[in-house]
Amino acid sequence: MNDWVANLSDALKPLRNATLLTVAAISLVVGAILVPVPIIPGWPLLLFGSYCLSQVFQPEVHA
Repeated sequence: MNDWVANLSDALKPLRNATLLTVAAISLVVGAILVPVPIIPGWPLLLFGSYCLSQVFQPEVHA
């Protein structure tokens, strides 16, 4: 059963990375637009976008 979960995880990794990259790009663009606006803070969107990018470009660690 563990092998099945590992195969599913490997199969869904490109979809996960593409989704995270899309979400990161959208939140970075919207956050960059909202930073100069005094009423709506854009910093949380910039932080969220950078977190998503860090998850996409995380180095593989093989034990």
